[in-house]
Amino acid sequence: MPNYQTPGVYIQEMESGSKPLEAVSTSNAGFLGVIPISAFSEVRWNNSKGEAQLKRLSGSMAPDAKAKVDDVGGLIAGLGLSGGDVADLNTWGKLFGAKAKVTVKGDTATVEMGKAKVETSAANVDAKGAVITRDRAAIASLIDQLSTAGAIEKYAPSSVPDVVSAFGGSDCKVAGGLTRFAVGPTKVTNPTQFNNFMRAFFETLQIELYGNTSLRSDPEALEDAYLKFLNVPEVFNFVMSVSGFFKNGGGIAYPYLLCAESADVPLVNPSQPREGLGAFDDLENDLQILAGPGLSHNQQKEVLEYCEQRFDCFAIIDGPKERMQGEEIEKEGLLPASDKGFGAMYVPWLKVANPFNDKDKTFATEVTVPPSGFMAGIFARVDGTRGVHKAPANETVAGIQGLAYNINAREQAAYNVRGINCIRDFGGRGVRVWGARTLSTLSNPSWKYINVRRLFIMIEKTIQLGSQWAVFEPNDHRLWARLKRNIWAFLSRVWSSGALVGKTADEAFYVKCDEETNPTEEVDAGYVNVEIGICPVKPAEFVVFKIGQWDGGARVSE
Repeated sequence: MPNYQTPGVYIQEMESGSKPLEAVSTSNAGFLGVIPISAFSEVRWNNSKGEAQLKRLSGSMAPDAKAKVDDVGGLIAGLGLSGGDVADLNTWGKLFGAKAKVTVKGDTATVEMGKAKVETSAANVDAKGAVITRDRAAIASLIDQLSTAGAIEKYAPSSVPDVVSAFGGSDCKVAGGLTRFAVGPTKVTNPTQFNNFMRAFFETLQIELYGNTSLRSDPEALEDAYLKFLNVPEVFNFVMSVSGFFKNGGGIAYPYLLCAESADVPLVNPSQPREGLGAFDDLENDLQILAGPGLSHNQQKEVLEYCEQRFDCFAIIDGPKERMQGEEIEKEGLLPASDKGFGAMYVPWLKVANPFNDKDKTFATEVTVPPSGFMAGIFARVDGTRGVHKAPANETVAGIQGLAYNINAREQAAYNVRGINCIRDFGGRGVRVWGARTLSTLSNPSWKYINVRRLFIMIEKTIQLGSQWAVFEPNDHRLWARLKRNIWAFLSRVWSSGALVGKTADEAFYVKCDEETNPTEEVDAGYVNVEIGICPVKPAEFVVFKIGQWDGGARVSE
């Protein structure tokens, strides 16, 4: 009680006993795209004659145009020249601000660079006295020896493009491990923002990384290069999946691109914990759906494991691109599983029109793409119109021209038993999602339905975030009563929305937080235990009408 000294009227604000819980978002989607570095390999360079050429560069490269290449020996040893190109020691010397002097005596040639002298075969010396050979290993060995002897002290160029340009237009491949590039996750809320994200990503890599500055002043060439990039299969799948998300009702997406040596790289890298799936860790309260369009089998398993570890995110997985036979569907280990129901798989792939064709129609006009991004949009649409408790099924798929193949009722039986959801063409009723199961259907039927798992994710996350105020509060019956009251009020609203089964709230859920759930030893250890039970609604998967003949006095059923 404040110590008032002067008579008068005073106002005191009091906290209400209840702290309402607001349901968290359920439909923000993360999109993980894995793109092989070869997708960025076609770049314009200017050779010594000033002619624009398309060049291919793959392998170990500097992460950006300003980065230094420190491992000179490794870089040289890994470089190879294609076709009839030859390696010239003095060409390499230009890269290090040094020139080689060659003296031939018998079968041996002595190479002097600075204060260092090394020997090589006279067969590597041309008529003008230059060390020039088709044996790249010989040049690599010479460079390594000269570097060790101290002749090469400074690496003048600042990036791999400088190395390539030293060859005046020769194609070049670099062996060894690749440097990965990643961008995102970046929040986008509409197709225009997403297109700006993709174009900025492409232009930054092509111009800043590869030094292709000529594209800045050549809009037509830039557009041609961008269209080629968008038609790389992995890129196309990613872009169309995010576009499909927005077309089907999605609102907030977090695209993330990982460029690596191949499209099948692991998504969890212990040496780079914030790369791949780890890039989504910072979105701990903003990510509820995760899709990886066109990922491999092993990558899909990693996505499912990631969602299970997070416990607050649901994975949407693409089924195989080709039609599966009965034995393939039933075979153990062929398809990923999620014992706790944190993921769902959809078949078949979808046919879409290619919006990224050039004027000459160089690329295919119709392409099949993974369904995961479109399904993420349908999840969001159903969440907004009905609620997360409604199964995202019997919904039309927008933005497509058809299916890669049709699945009939008999075929779907095998898929459904395995927990694989089908997208089917019902003619006049359109193309519809015709399944609502998770990948735990066989292993743990308790989490068989998508809407049940996602409802639990929503409720658990809401209670977790909305109860942070209770941390470090005095741990007694007053705290227990407030927690119980807040959670009961929230679950009552959930029940009223139709998400829980029960004619009354008491039939639909219970909340217990008292001396029984919080014995002395638990309180002394700093714990508050709240026990909650809910009865979620499940989808009417099989609607059965029993029909029989009736003669007016007795019923006969079939």
